[in-house]
Order: sequence, then C-alpha cells, then structure tokens
Amino acid sequence: MNSETNKYRLIESSGPHIPPVSLLIKEIPESTEQPEIVSSGDYNRDDAKHDNLKRDDSKKIILLGELIKNNNFEQWASMQKVSAWEGFNITKTEDSLTDAFAVRLGNNPVEAAQLFQDINILPGHYFELKFTLKLPLSLLEEPTAKVIWLDQNKELLDTGLSMKISKNKKNYYGLYTRITLKSPEKAAYARVIFEKNGYGVVIIDEVSLICHSIYFKG
Repeated sequence: MNSETNKYRLIESSGPHIPPVSLLIKEIPESTEQPEIVSSGDYNRDDAKHDNLKRDDSKKIILLGELIKNNNFEQWASMQKVSAWEGFNITKTEDSLTDAFAVRLGNNPVEAAQLFQDINILPGHYFELKFTLKLPLSLLEEPTAKVIWLDQNKELLDTGLSMKISKNKKNYYGLYTRITLKSPEKAAYARVIFEKNGYGVVIIDEVSLICHSIYFKG
C-alpha cells in the first residue's frame, strides 16, 4: 500500500440477513483536530427543514453523530408524554439503565403500545440502531423494533430493519444492535418504532441511531 492508503482502516459491520457493510474510516493523527463527519455524497435538499443536517463549505451534507433526540428519555412533558417521541400507552419509569428515567410501553399492560420518532436522513446510507430493553414480565407476543423509510410527505417507502425480541421475562437490561439496509432513493426520514401487542410491559432506555455510510473529512 502507498502512504495515502495506509491512512485508512476497513471496518466490517453486519446484521442478520443483510450483506456486510464496509466502512472506510480515515485514521486521524493525534496531532490533528477531530474532523467533521460528512455524508458520502452531495444532496440538494432544503437544509432549513432538516435540523440534524448541515452544510460544509464544499456543499456536502453533514450527518451529525447521534440522530435520535432525547435518546435517554430524560425529558418529559408529562408522565405519558416523552419529549421528541410519539406513541400511545406509554409512561415514565424510574426503572432506568442510566440517569433518572426510562420509558415503559404498557402503562396499561393489557393493551398494545407503540413508541416512535422520525429522524431526518439521506438516501443511500446505512444506519446502526442500538437500544437497551428489559421485560419485567413474560409477554404473550414478541415485542418488535423497526426502522422504516419515509419520503418527504412521510409516506412509506420500505422497511430498513425489523427485529423481534424474545418475549420471555428479562429482569436486566439487554443491549440490542442491528445495521439497517441502505436507505432508498427519495428517503427523507427514518422512523424508529418500538411496539408491543397483547399483555405485558416493555421498558426501553438509551436508544441510538448512527449513520455508518460516512467518511471523515481530512
């Protein structure tokens, strides 16, 4: 390899039923400042509508590191209304992994519950979803975590990730992580969704969505 190639290292990330995602990450000398993270291509969307996307001087879109707002569920408008999220049959709980609060799906354990957030994204990118979850009681059905792709009108384009979680009782927080499929053409939003159907309670904390189709600007 030449000296320029040696500045990079190849990382493989993958999830079940999808091909590996190769990430080319530029090694940063200790003497230099941390570079900005930018998207791997130009895009002409109106930036003012997308507060997690910004432009650099070369007119490339910058995808900021953590895309989920209020990802640790510390901000609440009320006991049943968590800031930056939408959903139903949810409530605040102090049974958290970190900090003071987490979110519980199943304020009424008998009924279905859903929690979701829409995140501004770009087409042609992979994203890593991470979250921690515990089940105080066994469920009748498996809870699910999904990422779906939406266009600018928030119409469904496709599913980027769908995973079922064991319905068996779990007294401790388990960490779950998956890589999505590539976001399709015309994708403007990723909707991260957590759902449970039938009797039971699901507690979630520390949700993260990170773009993995990136390079460091030198």
